This record gives sequence, structure tokens and C-alpha cells, in this order.
Amino acid sequence: METRLIYGLTVEGRIMYVGQTKDIWRRFNEHIRTAKAPKSARAVGQKKLYEALAACLKADPGAASLDAVELEKCRAKDSNVRERHWIRLLGMHETGWNTPLPGGPGREKGCSNPSGPAHYLYGKRLPKKTIDKIRATRTGMKFGKEHGEKIRLGKIRNGTLNASQKVVIRDDGKKYESLTRAATELGCSISAITLAIKKQCRCKGHYWSYEKIGS
Repeated sequence: METRLIYGLTVEGRIMYVGQTKDIWRRFNEHIRTAKAPKSARAVGQKKLYEALAACLKADPGAASLDAVELEKCRAKDSNVRERHWIRLLGMHETGWNTPLPGGPGREKGCSNPSGPAHYLYGKRLPKKTIDKIRATRTGMKFGKEHGEKIRLGKIRNGTLNASQKVVIRDDGKKYESLTRAATELGCSISAITLAIKKQCRCKGHYWSYEKIGS
């Protein structure tokens, strides 16, 4: 039977946020990393939570005051209901960092957003930049190489770049735009090159390194 853990994030012992996960400490560390990357999609999407966490980390860089506690273990199929139960029980929408879902707190599973003036986006217009990104995705248009490089460097600075997307360089100066491309061209695994970089040993007859920002 697949299970989930309902957990609480605490500050000096007081529960401030309720969520669900398979692994509490993996999720806790994800929260910390996201709070340090305020421009990431996850941080923007849960602004209330990550602005509060970022403030805590600014005052307490070692995160000594932050902790996570298990509230309940339940079946995976019941996890949404049990998570909402704890959010309501502890008043996390009012006094904590949980953001109410569109349609109101405690909305039952399967309920859709209200239509017309009651909809939470009624009368609002998305920024042109967001609309252009959506349009580009739906019509198959791609961002230019320069714009793509800006996005990649931003992800590196924010710590949100996937390792397989990092530019890698061989000891003979040959550069690959990503670990994935290097592994594909050389017929080896990504992990083999990653291990060679970490252990400073050879892979496919060469030493490897990640490209440094600005190099």
C-alpha cells in the first residue's frame, strides 16, 4: 500500500506550514533550497511560504530554528483530504504559511473553480511576457540562443539548474553544451562523466570539468 506523510514545518517549535510528502527530510531540504532561490517557479508559486522561510533563513542562516515534524501517516489516496484536515485544524491559512487554493480553503476533491465573476482570475490579465511564453510553447516557437543562455545562467546562480544541463569541458578544450549532449556523443552515461568530474579521474580517456560562469 502506497503511503504519504502529513508533516508540519516548525519555527522554534511552532507549526507554521502543513504539507504532504513521501520523505519528510528530503522535502525539508527542498524547502530550504527553494527559499534560497526566490525567483524559481516554485518560490513564486508559493510566495507566502517561501518569503517567510527566506526571512527566517536571513535571521538564522544555519536554519537552527527550523524543523519538520510528522503529523500523520496515511494512504496516498487519502493524503489530500488529510492534508486539508490538518491545515484547517491548525488554522494554517489564517495564522500560518499555507496559501488558500482558488475556490477557498478546504475545497473538496473534485470540485472545480467557480466560473464568471466568482473565478479568482476574472477581470485580471496576464502580463504580456507571460502570454508570449505561453504562445511560444503552444506554437512550437523557441527562444533565441542568447535568451536561452541567460535563462541557463540564471538557473546556475539560483541553484536550480539540473546537473545534466551544465556545460562541460574536456581536458583537450572541447566543450559540450550539456552533460546529456556529451554522454550521447561519446556513448557513455551521464553518471560516468559526473563521477569523473567528482573523482578527478578519466572518462573516455579525458579529464572533465564544469564550465565556470563568465568563462
